[in-house]
Amino acid sequence: MSCVSRGKGQDLFLRSFYETLQLIQERKLQVPSVHAVIVGSDMGAQTKFETELRNYVMQKKIQHRVHFVNKTLTVAPYLAAIDVLVQNSQARGECFGRITIEAMAFQLPVLGTAAGGTAEIVVNGTTGMLHPVGKDGVPELAKNMVKLATQVERRLTMGKRGYERVKEVFLEHHMAHRIAVVLKDILRKAKDNQHRHTI
Repeated sequence: MSCVSRGKGQDLFLRSFYETLQLIQERKLQVPSVHAVIVGSDMGAQTKFETELRNYVMQKKIQHRVHFVNKTLTVAPYLAAIDVLVQNSQARGECFGRITIEAMAFQLPVLGTAAGGTAEIVVNGTTGMLHPVGKDGVPELAKNMVKLATQVERRLTMGKRGYERVKEVFLEHHMAHRIAVVLKDILRKAKDNQHRHTI
């Protein structure tokens, strides 16, 4: 369940999205109609930040291209309906963005910030593309969105490679094995430490 918050970088994403639309128009690129879906809205308690996002969308006159969707635990229909996932978490990024893995399982390329777990999950140029956090990432993300909008074959190939990566690295038994290795190491160190203190 995602949420609309500054740490998720939806404000910077919308700036990138607007730049993407400008680049498509300026270069007269032949691409299908490009839309953005922002999952995590809370209509019952719309935050100041979400109001800022909606105002930006209205100000730039892109409300017909940006769709706010309520918080949900059921993300599969949205993943099935999109072509690319943008994971734009800021600061240190996502610790381990489950949505990134889920998107890759749906054979979607991921455009993510080069921070936190996203940088460990996404293989830059292979399963998606990484861009810097903060304002520096805005033009880079826009360029990457244009690339994947215009290069369908590349987008599909990245999606397939992401799916292969999920099967090779991120299935439940892979994760259980990694956790077991870490726990055994911690227990061994604790035992060694305890042994040293009793001597």
